[in-house]
Amino acid sequence: MLFRSDFSVFESLRDMHERIAREVERREWQNHLKLGPGGIREIEFTVQMFQLLRGGMDALLQSPSILNVLPKLCDPKMLPAEVVDELLEAYHFLRQTENRIQMMDEQQRHELPVDPLEQLKLVNMLHLRSWDDLLNRLDGYRANVTRHFKDSVFAHQKTPVDDTASANLSDDKSLDDPSDRKS
Repeated sequence: MLFRSDFSVFESLRDMHERIAREVERREWQNHLKLGPGGIREIEFTVQMFQLLRGGMDALLQSPSILNVLPKLCDPKMLPAEVVDELLEAYHFLRQTENRIQMMDEQQRHELPVDPLEQLKLVNMLHLRSWDDLLNRLDGYRANVTRHFKDSVFAHQKTPVDDTASANLSDDKSLDDPSDRKS
């Protein structure tokens, strides 16, 4: 992974996210655990954004494992502890659900089942009370993931009127290229 302190990473992540969102809508993948709204990909993008911005200066962020890096983002200049905890909890639940779906028919599936018998099987595999219980949990996790993703990636979107979010990050001296510093 290339690590840099280039704020164009925000624009690149926003563009990629928008392309995925259009594809999700076109293919009607709202129930896709990986690419759908609040899915695994949004957690990965959030982590990767911080890796790109800070990974060159912080070796702890230079891991390909989301589960290794996410707890290390708990820092006032990155993510509050409660956000990290919510993203970790959502990531675990989404991955567990995805794995159980794939175990049901031994295929690389990422969508929630539509067949009532498969839904019941999934509920039982996850040790939940009902399909509604599963959907309620997913809705809560996905809402948190989407909110945190937007707060992290879209908060730094430049606007002609107010560029304070990007300015705040730009003022963060830890993002400066070390070769530019005067001794």
